[in-house]
Amino acid sequence: VATGQEIKALRDHTDKVFSVAFSPNGKLLAAGDSKGIVQIWQVPTGSLQHTLQTNSQISTTVAFSPDSRRIATVNADNDAVIYDVATWQQVQSLKHETQVLTVAFSPDNKYLATGCLDSSEAKLWELATGQEKQIFSGHHGTIWSLAFAPNGKMLATTGDDGVAKLWDLSSGNELASLRGHTRLVSTLTFSPDSQMLATAGWDNK
Repeated sequence: VATGQEIKALRDHTDKVFSVAFSPNGKLLAAGDSKGIVQIWQVPTGSLQHTLQTNSQISTTVAFSPDSRRIATVNADNDAVIYDVATWQQVQSLKHETQVLTVAFSPDNKYLATGCLDSSEAKLWELATGQEKQIFSGHHGTIWSLAFAPNGKMLATTGDDGVAKLWDLSSGNELASLRGHTRLVSTLTFSPDSQMLATAGWDNK
């Protein structure tokens, strides 16, 4: 980043890459493609450490847990799937009614949030039990992106409706609807202090 120079090109994928994520400990980089393949490389060598074949039929999302011990992705059976990074064995599968598009771990490693194709609801899962803890309903259409605030108090979601929403995690109540876009909002991220939210969408903004 300091020089703007390319360090290494990772060319193990054979199709479009839709999602990338560093592990928080900085040791691994994961990327998911449109064929349902997740490649995991070592940092900084760029050597391929493992390949996960998820068989997802559309874009494959990936997310590491804050403690870097687990990685979440999706499969073609409408599951959010969690793997142990030490063994690369599947440790949990969370069933949904439609294809999961986006996943995020909570800052305390206790929960996973998910958003799905053709569903206006984001779900919060308690990982200790594998049970739904909360449903956040208010969007119109597909949930495309979601993120926990670093302080662990809020969840942000975006959807087909051009709206970003903020939710209170303790109560499940909607805190705000942010309407700065005119088309689908595809991605979002919180600032490190949880005081700002950046969004991007299909309206060139």
